[in-house]
Amino acid sequence: MWDLIKRNFSQRANLLYFFNAILILYIIGVGLGSHFVQILPPVNFLPTLGTASDIVTGMIIILAALSFSGKKAHRQIDGYLAIHVSKLDIFWSKVITLTIQYVNLILVDVILSVVVQHFMTPGKYINRRTLHVMAIAVGANVLYVFLLASITVLFSTLIKNEAGTIAAGFGFRFLGTAIAGIFMILLYSHRWLKWNPFNALFVGGSYSQINNPIYHAMTKMSMPNAIGSAIIYGIIYLFFAYLIFSRYYKRTEHSSKN
Repeated sequence: MWDLIKRNFSQRANLLYFFNAILILYIIGVGLGSHFVQILPPVNFLPTLGTASDIVTGMIIILAALSFSGKKAHRQIDGYLAIHVSKLDIFWSKVITLTIQYVNLILVDVILSVVVQHFMTPGKYINRRTLHVMAIAVGANVLYVFLLASITVLFSTLIKNEAGTIAAGFGFRFLGTAIAGIFMILLYSHRWLKWNPFNALFVGGSYSQINNPIYHAMTKMSMPNAIGSAIIYGIIYLFFAYLIFSRYYKRTEHSSKN
């Protein structure tokens, strides 16, 4: 398994390095802008992770889309199957690799946000309260990314095309929130609709119920409900992604034998 993870990681290493560079430049740029031209109040810089959490989310959607879709990923998976690696090991090695990539990006975001905040306002806004708010923001982003990465992995097992999978992942992210808004009209008379999969998107992102509990009035979900629905739907998406992945490569193996 560890050997598979290393191979998966090396396959997209250059893209991950590029994303790290973009993230670093963005956070430093926002920090400088906040300090000199007040594009963001310095007091909000750390709690919002340098406003970079949405960028991290987008990067993970792209990496998730590339895990199973595209010619490069298909060649790699075919190579694993040729040396009799199980489909379950291949699938979970991809998921674990994606998790490591996310940990890398979110750590860069958190650490650099703290460093930039320190240099912008030495000793002023780095305190227990802001660190607590930042920790909540990180937790919300973890759940949000888990949900979106899981559905994107599911899309990648269905679509097989890199651009199509990326478009589907971002489409679910943005259109899903709009669709959830339509469901919210019905929530007043049909409370059970709060469990629709689009409502789970309010666990994170710009309308995070965890970061801003006022959105509870829109989703009709308690905090445990919001967290639980994101986790459950994420697991469901991964489960079906594995089933589709396994069946697809079972068919391709059968075709190659014939």
